[in-house]
Amino acid sequence: MSGPIIPSSFFFRYTFHIPFVSSIPSTGKRLIDLPAKAEIPCPATMDGAPQFAVLRMGWNEFGIGLVLEVLGNEKPVRTDTSKWTDSDGLSIWIDTRDSRSSQRAGRFCQRFLLLPDDGSGKGVPQARRHPIKRALEESPAVDESTIRIVCKAIDEDGDEIPAARVRAIKNYRLEVFLPHTVLHGFDPENNRRLGFFYRVRNHDVGDQILSGAPEMPYWENPSLWSTLQLDSLRSKNSASSTRKRSRSAP
Repeated sequence: MSGPIIPSSFFFRYTFHIPFVSSIPSTGKRLIDLPAKAEIPCPATMDGAPQFAVLRMGWNEFGIGLVLEVLGNEKPVRTDTSKWTDSDGLSIWIDTRDSRSSQRAGRFCQRFLLLPDDGSGKGVPQARRHPIKRALEESPAVDESTIRIVCKAIDEDGDEIPAARVRAIKNYRLEVFLPHTVLHGFDPENNRRLGFFYRVRNHDVGDQILSGAPEMPYWENPSLWSTLQLDSLRSKNSASSTRKRSRSAP
């Protein structure tokens, strides 16, 4: 028996709350360290879609941090920087105005491709911004080199594998910081709702998407995206002291 023509997850509008985390990006052992409450649920699983990856996200005035953990791979990741969109890794779509009234992307919509490896198998991650198909207007150019990205090979329990023991990346943890300078229109003081969608490409076990069905044109249609709500737990005193800090990303 075939499944429903329209997936169950399509009938709902989702808003995911992501916490304010002042310590990202970090200079410690981890570039991005986020609490369990920062996890983004995957509504597509209600339609029987696979979930092999866990995504967590946090924010502060300097930008957005995320951690992706991918488990269950028996084969090495497949990446090729000449074929970015067909490589294993994470694609995220962000609309800094959460304007889901249009079915075509505008200048506040951006797509980022985040790969765990450059094709060498040694876990040298790569990041770039990629054009959105059929966009009404492109976002201004950004300096992609300011995106900070780290990849660690992990075992099935999520524990880091020492680099000396890694022959090829299979399961991995990707830590990424997108500075506000690459997020055109990012203005949390005036707007804390962002349009959002993600896809984890995986040639071993299949793709994981946030919601809906794989054939729905989420890659170009912002009206199919969900919403990120940027939460804040800061007190008035801490907020005041934060505003005195430099606005440039660390």
